[in-house]
Amino acid sequence: MANSQISGIHHITAIAGNPQANVDFYTGVLGLRLVKKTVNFYAPETYHLYYGDRTGNPGTVLTFFPWGEGAWRGKAGTGQVTVISFAVPVNALAYWMERLELEDVSFQGPLSRFDEEVVTLRDPDGIQLELVATQINHGTPQGVWLHSSRQGHPGISQRNPGGTEFSANGTAAHRDF
Repeated sequence: MANSQISGIHHITAIAGNPQANVDFYTGVLGLRLVKKTVNFYAPETYHLYYGDRTGNPGTVLTFFPWGEGAWRGKAGTGQVTVISFAVPVNALAYWMERLELEDVSFQGPLSRFDEEVVTLRDPDGIQLELVATQINHGTPQGVWLHSSRQGHPGISQRNPGGTEFSANGTAAHRDF
């Protein structure tokens, strides 16, 4: 292998329950762009939902396999992403807290972490999410996840680089990653 360095995460895939609840939350509440709906190639009776920026840039893609109402709820543990963080403009957290309240979505924060303000919440399936107020890549056409029906609000512009938390068994696994 010529280059064994990992330069980033291309995408994150998670399991969801109800597909419509997933789309309603990620497009309706968070304003992300549903860029593709296909099927799970190994289980064609299951959708594969893709959210990402306007051009599908690596690092912006978040996908779900919604297994339906009978899906087992996951537990955070070794080898899993435990938090997905999204970047929002620095002055946008008040908007997002008001929006989450209007949508009846529970949240905590804002909390200060590494000189950034963070609001934490969970999606309908219990996946922990964060909205991180940061200066990075806001307003660029390539980075905007904003759904066209929600123009004019301070939208999520990307998954927050370095803002995906995962769990590994021991420090060697973290170091090697």
